[in-house]
Parts: sequence; structure tokens; C-alpha cells
Amino acid sequence: MGFFANSRKTGAPRLSVSRFACRALCARLELEMASPASAIKRFLFWDYPRAGWQYDVMVGLILAFIFLTPREWFRDQPRAASIVLLPAERGFTVFWMDADQLSSIPASARQAQASVLLRARTGKKYNVIRLEPIIDSEDSEKEIKGYMAFTTL
Repeated sequence: MGFFANSRKTGAPRLSVSRFACRALCARLELEMASPASAIKRFLFWDYPRAGWQYDVMVGLILAFIFLTPREWFRDQPRAASIVLLPAERGFTVFWMDADQLSSIPASARQAQASVLLRARTGKKYNVIRLEPIIDSEDSEKEIKGYMAFTTL
């Protein structure tokens, strides 16, 4: 007896389904129509077949979250490095240091603090020979924008 069997009375095709197939179909429908807790559990553990519509919906939601979520929600803004190694001449190693790192330090202790910051950043013991402030020439207040630290190893 094949999948479709002719009905003796009407001659119309009749679907022949085994008990095992019926039980499997019923079990699948119960799983699909289960409680909301079960649906959440299946969503969290990604328990949908790859070719199913639920899989496509979840992938769409993930992509929408990635591409439509504003950057400001995560405060994920690029920041410039606070200490930068610059090209040097005559045996010196020159670093640019952000003004915020040394602005609260008294002028007499800035050179020593610059050495400590460079050691923490690079892992090498640099001796700061000279520390020059970089002043904004266009600003009427002559604000310090950073420091050039001339060092030797």
C-alpha cells in the first residue's frame, strides 16, 4: 500500500499515515505550541532547525540589533591614545603626552610623573630629560594641549 491509496467508494486519493508518523507529528506540534516558557527556552538555547522560519526570524533580530542600535547606548566612541611615540632625532626618544595626565601635578614633579607614566605604558625605564608644554597658539587663553617628553633609555 503506497502513500496515497484510492478510496474504494469515491475513487479520490486517501492519505495513509502510520501511527508512528502521527505520533511524531503530534509531538512536534505540542513542542511548537508549548508554553511561552518553553518558547523562551528554545530561543535562548537556539533550538530551531536551520532552515526553519524561526531561525530566520532570530537571525534577523540579531542583525537588526547589530546595525540599528545607536553607538551612544554603549559609549563606544573612539579615543585617542594618551601617550604616543613620535619620530625622534639625535638619540632621543620623544613622546607626546596628553595634558590631562600631568595637569594636576605641580610643575616641579611633572618630569618625575612623566617617567612613571611612560614606564607604566611601555614597560621600559625611560629617563625624561626635558618636558615641554604644547600650547595652542590660536587660543587667547594659551591652553596647554599636551607635553613633549624627550627621553633616553
